Amino acid sequence: SAYLAECETSGKISRSLVATKVNASCDVGNVSKVHSEGDGEGTELDALLTKVDVKNGRFGLNVFYRLQLVRDELQDIYVLFTNWGRIGETGKFQNTPFRDETEAVNEFKKIFRSKTGNPWESRGPGEFVKKPKKYNLVQRVNHSTKVDDEVTRSFREDMESVASKGVVFPEPRDPDLVTSPSVMAMLAAITDVRNLQLAAQTSCGFAGGDLPLAKQDELRDALEKLTEIRGLLEEKEELVKEIGTASGDLSDEGATKRALLATRHEALTEKVSERSSRYYEIMPCQEDALASSIKAFDQVDDVNVEITRLRMLSDIMETYKMLLGAKRALPTQNPLEYCYHALQVRLGPLQPADPERQLIHRYFFGGLRSYDRHRYRISNVFEVERRGETQRFNDFMEERQDLKTMQTHLLWHGTRRSNLMGILSQGLRVAPPEAPHHGYAYGKGLYFANVAEKSLNYCDVPYALPIMDKDGKPDKTTAKTREVHYMLLCEVSLGKPTEVTTTAAWGTDPLPRDGMDSVKALAVHNPDPRGALVSPKCGAVLHVGQVKQVGIELPYDRVWAKTEPNPTPMGWYERNPKFTAETQDYLSKLVADESFAVGNTHTVSTTGKDREHFVQYQYDQRTIVIELVSRETPDATEDDDEADVAPQKAGSGAWYEATLKVTIRPDDGGAAYSYSTKLYRNTLKSSPLAEGFTLVEPALSEYAELVVYKEAQARIRYVVEVETVILCC
Repeated sequence: SAYLAECETSGKISRSLVATKVNASCDVGNVSKVHSEGDGEGTELDALLTKVDVKNGRFGLNVFYRLQLVRDELQDIYVLFTNWGRIGETGKFQNTPFRDETEAVNEFKKIFRSKTGNPWESRGPGEFVKKPKKYNLVQRVNHSTKVDDEVTRSFREDMESVASKGVVFPEPRDPDLVTSPSVMAMLAAITDVRNLQLAAQTSCGFAGGDLPLAKQDELRDALEKLTEIRGLLEEKEELVKEIGTASGDLSDEGATKRALLATRHEALTEKVSERSSRYYEIMPCQEDALASSIKAFDQVDDVNVEITRLRMLSDIMETYKMLLGAKRALPTQNPLEYCYHALQVRLGPLQPADPERQLIHRYFFGGLRSYDRHRYRISNVFEVERRGETQRFNDFMEERQDLKTMQTHLLWHGTRRSNLMGILSQGLRVAPPEAPHHGYAYGKGLYFANVAEKSLNYCDVPYALPIMDKDGKPDKTTAKTREVHYMLLCEVSLGKPTEVTTTAAWGTDPLPRDGMDSVKALAVHNPDPRGALVSPKCGAVLHVGQVKQVGIELPYDRVWAKTEPNPTPMGWYERNPKFTAETQDYLSKLVADESFAVGNTHTVSTTGKDREHFVQYQYDQRTIVIELVSRETPDATEDDDEADVAPQKAGSGAWYEATLKVTIRPDDGGAAYSYSTKLYRNTLKSSPLAEGFTLVEPALSEYAELVVYKEAQARIRYVVEVETVILCC
């Protein structure tokens, strides 16, 4: 930005070279430093090199070579330190002393050339050329950036600074801000540059208080390089599969093919190494003690992690540019007003007497544990209108007429303070395909909760807001502040949800299921659905019913019960066949299949992992057959001969949907055994079950998670300011 350039010109942002540290394994005294040519005025004689050793293992090994020329000033000697090994390990090292400076420098340059194929003088970006089977030179961070406090201080601190000089700070002119001190206070909190510093530190690996000052064109170039590397790695993965297939061919033709594949693999490995070097020229790395930060990319997942990091960095930089623009406009325009317009969002406070705010108040506190309710209060609720978001939501509903007829829900979303400004500016966004999968229990989507306690846990360090006087201005008579969290209340179109439990391995089965629109992770504690209310303002459901325990105060909607195996098998494993969340999910799919009729049987596939859902171990081959014994409805009659006991009428309590018989037959001719299982509906733990059946309690999370997978399925309706109450002793 122009302001950033002005700061660099004026010296408010300055860069200086950082002296390279002497390696801890270098055998020199305490008074020593990395040597520079030209009486200490030239570039330090220090280099970090990497390559993939294609001869080490089938697919190569990432190795490093570090060399450093150190002058011991007390002994007046030069020590050439070399260190080599596998990246992430200490490796081996050697210390070679020299009395003569020229001899030491020449030896350093000689080793550099032998390892890289490049003269030391051609080490700069754009000059260094990666040579086949030689090492890459890794470009590293060799400077520090010092940023004046004037650039990083908050707008509130800017106001105080200007006022101390007797200068009148420009007042906002936008009616939304003129009449709403609470909106101004919120903007002052979320636009604090320190939030971006925190985001850069936690999400992008920047040290301490460093600000990310990468340029957008550099980031775009770096992303292009990473995309190219990812393509090469995907090609390499396919080649590895070919190598695996060819390894079983012992003919002469097979040997020839393997040799050709090995040559192609080596060439691809060299390409990846060279492209990695080009990437580090654009985005220098911060070297750690074992050089693990400069590992050449050798897996697609490694590249995806780095792409995600750079995209986060790009988002932070876009937000930072907005704040810098506000600082540049400071003499003529209120910076908070500048940011408010740049965010393209409207924030309107709801008055305490507003029925919608009272409903939200009830929704929030009804979703807190009893001992947490006295720790918080709702100090403000802001109605949100993001530019284009309502239109996007309505367009989606028009496209999906089936969803249009279903009720939408107001659900909580908690977020860290480092993310809030970006969310208000760009909306809630689904993680891109290349983002790492960890942290997404049910796939990449937008996560919500119907209990405030769940979302409040995702709000980390609170914002510090000034206490206001009676005129809505910061009270200068006190240094005390209010600690607040901002939670989002979003209107979400859930449609038909896929219901899941916490322990199943959903990674192998994409969510949501075909024909479904969202995921609901079932929970132990849920709001009583009988207490739900519809918002008179937006028409969405608020889950304000009392939070109760499922299975005790609220019935399980669906739960399995089973018998013991019959006849009783000899071994412990056979007496305790698997009945995990995956087992129950497998059986539920069969019950949901309307073509699976009473009397039909289904044989579990012997390929893949399906059999693992039913038996404890896989040493012996078994045939697993599932028979549908009965299929019931809540209004079934009591003369059903197929059922063990007749199902109860609708509205009268527990009933079962289906009865299955699972038979496990060893393929070696051993004795077969079987057990029966029923899928119960509307059932409490205390509900009577058919004789011989025991309830299998599902593994549930404490509070439900509700996930949608399209950004258009949700829109931000409210920002709720939750203040921490300071309790007296």
